[in-house]
Amino acid sequence: MAIGPYLQVIDIGKVTITDPEKYLPLENIYCGPKADIFIKQSNMDSADVKNVHLRVLEFYVELCKQIKKRFNLGENILKFAS
Repeated sequence: MAIGPYLQVIDIGKVTITDPEKYLPLENIYCGPKADIFIKQSNMDSADVKNVHLRVLEFYVELCKQIKKRFNLGENILKFAS
């Protein structure tokens, strides 16, 4: 999974989750191996593929919001794990 340059230089507890300028381009959003194979083998037009990637991105953003709400990301143990 690709990590944008923003995440390589900032403390994980200070990540701006809702800033779209920090997101990867939609075509680089990871959907998982089965979804990627399905998208490549299906007859989906580019608008539908873009919509799938957008929905996955929205899921990731909400996931990050929920993780940030539940965990203290400034703790040293999380810094060690990342």
